[in-house]
Amino acid sequence: MIYLGDTEMQLSHPEAAAPLLESSLRIDTGRELAHLDLGILYNDAGRRDDALRELKIAEQLSPTTRMCIGAWDGFTRPREGKRRRKPSSIQHAAAKSC
Repeated sequence: MIYLGDTEMQLSHPEAAAPLLESSLRIDTGRELAHLDLGILYNDAGRRDDALRELKIAEQLSPTTRMCIGAWDGFTRPREGKRRRKPSSIQHAAAKSC
C-alpha cells in the first residue's frame, strides 16, 4: 500500500496518495517512506505543522539515510529515481527545529 501511495504521489495524484499512505501507517507506523511522502503531501497542501511532524518522524526512523534532510532542504534533493521537488518554506521551520 505504501508503494501504491508513493506511485500516486509521483503521478501528482495527492487525493489518491494521502489516504493510501495514511492507511498504511495505521497498519505499520514504522515506515519512513510513508511518513516522508505524507510530509511532502501535507506541505504541498499548506498543512505545515502536519508536514513537519511527518518529516521529523521519517528522520527518526531512518536518520542514517538522511532522506528527510534532503526533503527538508527545500525539497530540492531528489531521492533515487524521484523527481525534484520545488523549494518550500517548510525548510525554514525544519531548520529551526533541528
